[in-house]
Amino acid sequence: MPNRRYESGRRMEWQRRKVWESLGCVVVRAAGSHSCWDLVSIHEHMRVHLIQCKIVQTEVQANRMLRAFEENPPMPASESYTMVLEVQVPRKGVFSTSVCM
Repeated sequence: MPNRRYESGRRMEWQRRKVWESLGCVVVRAAGSHSCWDLVSIHEHMRVHLIQCKIVQTEVQANRMLRAFEENPPMPASESYTMVLEVQVPRKGVFSTSVCM
């Protein structure tokens, strides 16, 4: 039996991948890597975006998660990359924040 959480997370990652590709990026989905990044995006100007995708049930949860990401990013900030958290709330949309140097 398929894992519904895995499937919904994978579906979100593919949707977000298409969005980043539409912005002119080459995107790799880090499936099965068990790292904190779900997508790695490289823009045509060689800017790297490390993207984490999450799904939560409420905007309150999304805002809490976004604030925590900004206050305590998973890696030190660098000029070499931008860390991005994209949080999807069903029927509300995707909220996003980024951390860079």
